[in-house]
Amino acid sequence: MSHHQLAIQMVSELYKLMATHLCIVTKLMREEFTHFVKLHAYLNRGFRKSSFTIFDPKQHRVSYHDSIYHDKLKYPDIYYDKNDRLTRLNEITEPANLTFCMDTLFKSYNYLQTLNREESKEFRVLFIRLLLEKDGQYHPYVQFIYPFQWDDNGNVWQLVIETKRLPVTNIKEFRLITYDTEAYTESHEYSRHLLNLKLKDEDKELLKKYENDCKKKKLSEEMRRSLHTVSNYYNRINAAFQTNCIYTSCMAYCLMEMHRTGKMIHDF
Repeated sequence: MSHHQLAIQMVSELYKLMATHLCIVTKLMREEFTHFVKLHAYLNRGFRKSSFTIFDPKQHRVSYHDSIYHDKLKYPDIYYDKNDRLTRLNEITEPANLTFCMDTLFKSYNYLQTLNREESKEFRVLFIRLLLEKDGQYHPYVQFIYPFQWDDNGNVWQLVIETKRLPVTNIKEFRLITYDTEAYTESHEYSRHLLNLKLKDEDKELLKKYENDCKKKKLSEEMRRSLHTVSNYYNRINAAFQTNCIYTSCMAYCLMEMHRTGKMIHDF
């Protein structure tokens, strides 16, 4: 067969393929475009406060990434694959914390596989990742994962990973996963502690007031308590969260509430 005849045959087969599958390809392209229109509408809602990554859990690939922290993070000078954004992120994660992060992702992904579509709508994962910044220090970032799109069989097709830099440096690593607590026992010690933490109503109210910039003197006036009494409240809350700072305790509480209510990091 000559090159000319071979070319004609290849073109013929190509036309057959397009005639057979064009409607399917067009449909998929339209669906993909629709998903990203929805995504951009969400991302552009107000002032951006976090980074967004769209992850395909089946193919283990990133299909979309938009970071606002490139200027802060200290990426290696040489990349083996500049498109492999997950590897790049892992390279600047504190080594011990990376083990924790990988364990969290592995366990949460395995659990996600057991959920149907309706159950997976409530699926959320929140955990602390320590990333290397340009000052040579590891800084805590919170990552929040939730499903974004499902296929026709009800399986999760795309996951959103929101990342936000925390304004504290001394928060302990922990994770919160929407497991059925009867079917799962949290193995990470501090995460288990927070999972079982029972705060008094007055402690919750104090943390909410503190979050709204109501500090010790104002709290003392509103609660009609002495500054010493308010300090004792702070110490009790810090002991519950195993921290030395009410600001850090408040941050941990806010992250727990965000996970519980499904509030996005964008609004955090």
